[in-house]
Amino acid sequence: MLKAAGVVFASQGLVTVILFARNILIARLISVEDFGIASSFAIAFAFIESATNVGLNRLVVQDRDGDDQLFVDVLHLFQVVRGLLGAGVTLILAAPYAGLLNIPEVTWAFMALAWVPFIRGFLNLDMFRIQRRMDFQAFARASVLSALSSIPVVVLIYLIIGDYQTMLWAIIGHQTVLVVLSHLMAKRPFGLAFEPTILRRALGFGTPLLLNGLVMFTVINGDRLIVGNQLGVETLAWFSAVFMITYTPTTVMANTMQSVLLPRLSGLQNTREEFLVAAEDAMALGFLIGIVVAVGIALFGPILLLLAFGNKFAPGLEILLLMGVVQAVRISKLGLSMIALARGTTTNMLYANLARLLVLPAGLGALMLGHGIEGLLLASLGGELLGLLVSKVLLHRQIEPSLKVPWILVGLSGLTFGLILVLDALHPPTVEILGNVYPAQLALLILVGLAALSTRPVRNLVRGKKHPAQAQKPEKP
Repeated sequence: MLKAAGVVFASQGLVTVILFARNILIARLISVEDFGIASSFAIAFAFIESATNVGLNRLVVQDRDGDDQLFVDVLHLFQVVRGLLGAGVTLILAAPYAGLLNIPEVTWAFMALAWVPFIRGFLNLDMFRIQRRMDFQAFARASVLSALSSIPVVVLIYLIIGDYQTMLWAIIGHQTVLVVLSHLMAKRPFGLAFEPTILRRALGFGTPLLLNGLVMFTVINGDRLIVGNQLGVETLAWFSAVFMITYTPTTVMANTMQSVLLPRLSGLQNTREEFLVAAEDAMALGFLIGIVVAVGIALFGPILLLLAFGNKFAPGLEILLLMGVVQAVRISKLGLSMIALARGTTTNMLYANLARLLVLPAGLGALMLGHGIEGLLLASLGGELLGLLVSKVLLHRQIEPSLKVPWILVGLSGLTFGLILVLDALHPPTVEILGNVYPAQLALLILVGLAALSTRPVRNLVRGKKHPAQAQKPEKP
């Protein structure tokens, strides 16, 4: 399991670094206003992913028939239809979206993004099927190489055109190469089949995920859409730069946790005691990663923002630590979601994110009433905390009432996040004070250490012990 986690973490980390470097390159090459428009393409791409995500890659891993050729081919057919529908929706929404951000002249570019859902409809799911055996090599290679291919696209388009289109064609190129590589690295050919029973299972599994994806898109990008609509694309540019600094590490952690924990938890569905042990560890890891992300952003985020994007994005320092805490709370509930998903319950994430979504109008109201972007983000923080509570309550009611909550880690999370917000209020990061060390910052590192030692998988790793679930029942060769 640790070896598989290493492969996933390394590959997803490398992909994130590559895409982060690509975005930094674009930000350095073009103007702040053009980067704001470029950021709107990233938001549009996120919507496309959310509007077409029915979790087929997860279903192949989670379902008992996921290794069957007919099952996978039916999912391929479902995926093709989904891609065609997604392309149509993208074309229809291009003009309204451009109008929302007050950039109607860019409508054509949003229409061009319809290629993304269309081509992704032909992705070969085989690289996800083999993850049932904890084989992540094909997925890792395809992810890294496709991300890397977008760098020369950026350079070429900049030399030819030199504006926001660098982001547009980088996204299109990246997704096209990913689909091609999924076929080149597949052990089984791409096939199409029709079987109503399997389609109904896929719909039952995927519909809550689709709804959750749309809700999640609004949750994650709602703040950016509000900023773009109310304050313009230039403010959206530095707001998006801060978003990238804070969202990037949480994405790496989330993808790694999902890829490693889901197969593990799914494989223990029929052994209650072992499942409980693994589930409690998943919860603990979620809170630990939230603490690590928040502290990492607080200590290194300000320097990274200016080194990466330059002083023209310095206004983002005012909201960096607060946004980091928002993202940390969001990832803290990931362990809860993975436990529910492993049991085939996809509504947990949906209801938790709906709770978060309910607070979005409050953020818009705070901004319109003159409380600034800080007011918008404080509302977002309240929404994430509400979503965490809803996820916890639903998990115990729907899945397993006897699951033990890691209250020590919950307390350490609250202490860490509170200390960061106090530090931000007393000593907000500025260009002049970057690099100074305060006692509170040292205390944050101590809290990370305490949190790590309070997490059973970390303690077992330090002591050289096996995971309790593994010790109770050795895996078959």
